[in-house]
Amino acid sequence: WFEQALAAASKLVELEPTNTNFLHSLGVFNERMGAIDLRTDVVAARRWFEQALDVAKTLVELEPNNTSFVRDLSASYNKMGDIDRRQDAARARDWFEQALAIRKQLVALEPTNQELLRYLSVSYEKMGTIDLHQDPPRARQMFEQALAIAKNLAELEPTNLEYLHDLATSYVQMGDIDLGHDSARARWWFEQAVAIARKLVEFEPANTGFLRDLSASYSRMGEIDLPHDPTRAKDWFDRALVIAKTLVELEPANLRFLRDLSMSYKELGAIDRQQAPARARPWFEQALAIDKKLVDLEPGNTAFLRELSVSYSNMGQVDLHQNRVRAREWFERSLVIAKRLVDLEPDNMATLRDLCVSEYQVVHASLNEMDDRKVRQLVASLWHHLRQLDACGQLDDDLRPLLTWTP
Repeated sequence: WFEQALAAASKLVELEPTNTNFLHSLGVFNERMGAIDLRTDVVAARRWFEQALDVAKTLVELEPNNTSFVRDLSASYNKMGDIDRRQDAARARDWFEQALAIRKQLVALEPTNQELLRYLSVSYEKMGTIDLHQDPPRARQMFEQALAIAKNLAELEPTNLEYLHDLATSYVQMGDIDLGHDSARARWWFEQAVAIARKLVEFEPANTGFLRDLSASYSRMGEIDLPHDPTRAKDWFDRALVIAKTLVELEPANLRFLRDLSMSYKELGAIDRQQAPARARPWFEQALAIDKKLVDLEPGNTAFLRELSVSYSNMGQVDLHQNRVRAREWFERSLVIAKRLVDLEPDNMATLRDLCVSEYQVVHASLNEMDDRKVRQLVASLWHHLRQLDACGQLDDDLRPLLTWTP
């Protein structure tokens, strides 16, 4: 249907190339086509969004004072940033900066326009997210700007559920910034998010988006408590799991809900792996079954592939002390996916880090086979990838000792 609508809109624009109504429709249908292709063909989706961006630029050139067209142009820049953020963070940041600049200008023209303020808050969030791992201080500044707007809007309309949701999101982002170096502060942020998420669910108990946010907030609390209070962390993860199961029961074909359920199983498995390894296996097996299903449904989805790689790794860690041969088989499956992800996203340092972990796990499970040439090659590959991370300033303290590690 969208293809036919797109063809009709294209024909109308050919007949009247300066008709803004026809151009606007053409841009909308390009975006719809991009949204359809996004899950299965990112390259094709990017082409659609590029065409939508070209249309948005044309509309602003024709009517530079039309705030709707200017706002739509900023949205197109954000879509391009969302597409590029995994493979080219620098280019994504450039897109987000252009969107942010436009939204600042719009708010300067209408400083009390709540809709424009909300769009500006979203732009600050996107800038913060892109800077989170590369430049945490700058990310904090961006998240603080978003939080200030979210607080202001929530104070203006305390019963506006969208504004409350935005405020909860800002609290989570501030918690994420503090998570690595100030757990007490991070916990405070997450507690604020939990309080709002509960309130939203009380207002709309059937709202699956609000339920999902509450589940995610419980998981964040579990992550905070895990290092020093596993029992309390398990309680948070149990709460998250109950909601995740409910959401899958409500929408069994919803892939995001399935992924959330898999992650809940992994969280509970991680706790049991430390305290009762035998109990961890069923959790990890349930997660693995879901992750396989997700990859079967969307073989090109890199997020699903990564979760499947994690599931194989978890299974290997469960077997490592009882059955090293089987553990190595799990780790090798994880490694195959990790290599594929690096091939798909060669500039993504997170995938390169995952590859290093997978290579180490295979080597560690094969220490009694060090005469095996394949394993020796793997050690050389591991050191090479570690040096790549180090050269980019992305080698964290957990992996740095491996630079001088001799199996």
